[in-house]
Amino acid sequence: MKKKITIFGSTGSIGQSTLDIIKHNPDKYEVIALTANKNYLRLLEQANLFKPKIVSINDNDSYKKFIDLNSNKNLKVLNGLNSYEEILDFNTDLVMAAITGSAGLLPVVSALKKGLSIALANKESLVCSGSLVTSLAKNNNAKILPVDSEHNAIYQVLDSKNKSKISRLILTASGGPFFKKKNR
Repeated sequence: MKKKITIFGSTGSIGQSTLDIIKHNPDKYEVIALTANKNYLRLLEQANLFKPKIVSINDNDSYKKFIDLNSNKNLKVLNGLNSYEEILDFNTDLVMAAITGSAGLLPVVSALKKGLSIALANKESLVCSGSLVTSLAKNNNAKILPVDSEHNAIYQVLDSKNKSKISRLILTASGGPFFKKKNR
């Protein structure tokens, strides 16, 4: 059975890399939803190639241009930040959170509230609201899979079978949720 993927921030570099992996593994993944901020042309290309059920574009002018160019009448097209909730109502197995900056926090929180696991490429969500994000994941039985290189390395070490052999982790210049974090 294919894993159903929603990508918040599909037109950015991480979103494009995610779609490249999906393109090379069509038997494993299905794109359910894609979102973009302003890049309506790239979103249109992605929608034509991956055939999601729904897309959203935040910028009003870009939304209008997308609507004018889109020929797929079966594609649901939404506009604005309020579209995240509706997007997440579609059946999805994993959310790729690839929106940069603090703008990425809202879709992360929305996904976790619904109990959806997220591949988190947006470290700002953890830096700005680490305790909120981690408690939402815990309370809703959702997994946070770090995609950011530093966080992913930590996750791999802490998720390993040899966890008992770890005496300490040193994170240089790390703030956010890891600042003054005690060993458990």
